[in-house]
Amino acid sequence: PALDANRQPFAARKGRLPRPVAGPLLVGYGQTGAGGRPAAGQRIGAAIGAEIRAVADGRVAFADWLRGYGLLIILDHGDGFMSLYGRCDALAKKEGEQVATGTVIATVGDSGGAGE
Repeated sequence: PALDANRQPFAARKGRLPRPVAGPLLVGYGQTGAGGRPAAGQRIGAAIGAEIRAVADGRVAFADWLRGYGLLIILDHGDGFMSLYGRCDALAKKEGEQVATGTVIATVGDSGGAGE
């Protein structure tokens, strides 16, 4: 799972991963987020129900509710790299499933107490 569809290691794709959903970037990694703390990820504005796609090949390591994140799916891309997709409306994959880059893994929602 450490290789994407183009057979490049996940780490080599830094800064070139596709967005998991189309929409404007509301908060970028490291920017000041809620509570004045630096954001540990990105917040993308998208309509509820929009498809969320895997940014790279991987295995579903977690797919369930997590306090503060709502419905959350975590993909393990190998070599210690993971991507997290939170506040989903519905999850399309289960733990243990392999996914390819661009596979629909969930839909956008506002679970977990998000205001947007």
